[in-house]
Amino acid sequence: MEEELYNFGAAAKDLRKLSLERAKANCDGQLSTFSKNANGLAASQILASENPLAWCLTTRPTTDLGEVEEIVLHIQGMLVGMDLPPISKARARDTPDRQRKYLKQSIALAGLGEEGFHNSVDSIASIHDLFSRQFKESELEPWYPSKFRSHSSVDIANRYFSPRGSSGSHADCVPFDPAMDPQGVLQGMAGSTLTHTAENAVAYYERLQPSNRMVQALPSYFRVGDIVEAQVSFKVVPLKAGKRKMLVVLRAIALMDGAYSKNAGILRSKRAIRPPLFVLKRKIGYFNEEEQVRKTSEGIANMEV
Repeated sequence: MEEELYNFGAAAKDLRKLSLERAKANCDGQLSTFSKNANGLAASQILASENPLAWCLTTRPTTDLGEVEEIVLHIQGMLVGMDLPPISKARARDTPDRQRKYLKQSIALAGLGEEGFHNSVDSIASIHDLFSRQFKESELEPWYPSKFRSHSSVDIANRYFSPRGSSGSHADCVPFDPAMDPQGVLQGMAGSTLTHTAENAVAYYERLQPSNRMVQALPSYFRVGDIVEAQVSFKVVPLKAGKRKMLVVLRAIALMDGAYSKNAGILRSKRAIRPPLFVLKRKIGYFNEEEQVRKTSEGIANMEV
């Protein structure tokens, strides 16, 4: 990211405005208020699943039927890093078969010092603490935010594939959206051992102005520097040697304001325009010789004997 092209001070103010606006519209669904909201962390639980083994953050049962729902929360930030579809044929060709199951669509969000984002980071830490109490002490690896310009940032991702044959993978198998895989590269990479399921699906949106209506967007539409809102869930997966790791899982991303990436693109283009090089002049012909002969002749004619 070419940081000198972005007005981070103005972006932080716009991000603050957006966070307050979204918190007012969807208080219970905001990550920034989750740890302190009565309907948030206090009303949630950890639910374990098998094949593949994982632990998810869900709501507590609200009916006698024991129905629960995975909790999905919203976080706003500036997009400072991303690896989004589509996948090129060259990348697919260069990815070893054994590494394909680890391929993921990912983003990095920064808060630029904005208070709501700090609160979101605190909520993630509280969620991590809730997960940690399901295991022996030190079994769950620590979670730390990343850093961007001395401020906290959050890495969010979701794998493209699940192992074929895992519980529910056949029933939940979904085709890749043509916008996500226009050339069928990802579908071809799945082979006979991997599959794309509802668990791997990520939705892409754009907020239209001035209506604030959300519409579907192409994954390729997003740019570093965009102000976005991500929808995330949380789960813990097992690692080797009895360790566990908490993941912040990407479920959806919405473009809220693309002005900063647009302005950066304009500045980048202007910077690429170079001033014209100096023109190298040269003299050709015999003008100088003729002039010299004329001056010499005139000098001789004017000589006094």
